Amino acid sequence: MLKRTFLCCIVSMLFAKQAAASCALLEERSIMLQDSAMEICTSLEDKISFLKNNAMAWLNEDKQETQEDYWGEWALKPKDNPVLTQNLSDKHFGLGFWLPEEYENQVANMTTEEWLRSHGLMFSIGLGDKKSGEPRMRFDYRWHETSEADVMMQIEVPF
Repeated sequence: MLKRTFLCCIVSMLFAKQAAASCALLEERSIMLQDSAMEICTSLEDKISFLKNNAMAWLNEDKQETQEDYWGEWALKPKDNPVLTQNLSDKHFGLGFWLPEEYENQVANMTTEEWLRSHGLMFSIGLGDKKSGEPRMRFDYRWHETSEADVMMQIEVPF
């Protein structure tokens, strides 16, 4: 997807100058007479602006897909993964909720307030992307009002 987006941007940049040079958009035109060349120039300009405006959206879609997959690709999969995630290059951060084991069998009989109080907060940090030959590390800090806070660390070292 990224290669296609990059290719579309390059192609549109290559032809943008030629299209602008062939279309005299700043010339005064007659209101009464319709110029067929003007229609072509306007439609070409619309297509180029569409590509320019949507190129960043296409790039962001690719990033979001990788962010969503990042927390699910670990060897040891915790029951709860972060809900809100963000990344800076190969460093990933996440904030989520978790349910202590002592409350798991009582969830069906809980009121809304009890259900909300039974969940705790989880903060996750991931260092490194899943690439062949490169290690990565994940820290999960879980906090709950009635349970002890705990830290889980995973290190994946490729062999």
